[in-house]
Amino acid sequence: MRAFGATDEDIENYLKANSADEDCFVIEENWPVLQWFLAIDDQFEYVQGVCTGIDIASIQADAQMSAREYTPEQYKHLRYLTKCVTRELNSRLEK
Repeated sequence: MRAFGATDEDIENYLKANSADEDCFVIEENWPVLQWFLAIDDQFEYVQGVCTGIDIASIQADAQMSAREYTPEQYKHLRYLTKCVTRELNSRLEK
């Protein structure tokens, strides 16, 4: 949660409200994008230790070779998610 901008207070409030035994819920329409992201999370590129984002050509090749079906909307959401992660990874360098 912290990696995506949650404060210590946000995390504490979430943990108080949710048992560790409970599942994390993902909105059904976001599930394919989350699965896609988890499958390509090793495709981030780095230049001199700075994350420059995902390797789009590798993502496309992976999708073709794995016969992954996706919509333009899912691709848009994947790009948004990877941009958020890139921003978070690089913000850690500044600290």
